[in-house]
Amino acid sequence: MSHVRKQLRDAVIAALNSGVAALNNRAEGVRGFMRNLDRLPAAEISTPGEQTEGETMDGLLARNIELVVTLYVAGDSVEDQCDALAVQAEKAIYGDATVMGMVSELTPESMSFEMQGEGEKRIARMEMSWAAVVRTFENDPETAI
Repeated sequence: MSHVRKQLRDAVIAALNSGVAALNNRAEGVRGFMRNLDRLPAAEISTPGEQTEGETMDGLLARNIELVVTLYVAGDSVEDQCDALAVQAEKAIYGDATVMGMVSELTPESMSFEMQGEGEKRIARMEMSWAAVVRTFENDPETAI
């Protein structure tokens, strides 16, 4: 098994790859290098933060995991493209039994939009963030309850 954060990322990647046709199976984890324009649109999924809170004396934890989906597009009307992908991404995530079976809460928190690069190589980037509450026991970070 793996940490529930990785399980959550993997579940969201699978949900986006199966539920958002426009991504053409280009939803993946965070990359260490830039994207080529011919590999867009694409999505990167990360869990950059976690706050934990003990819920019971027997070690039950509520893990408030920051789940981030970053969409990348290029071309014309990039903000509209991002919004259209965001609609599909949200539907895919909330409609996925694996994702929703793992979290006890999934609350949208923020969205930001920006342009990166220069001239014809500019890429639009939309970042969507959710608070995902996953419950585990202290001694078992691999099993969502």
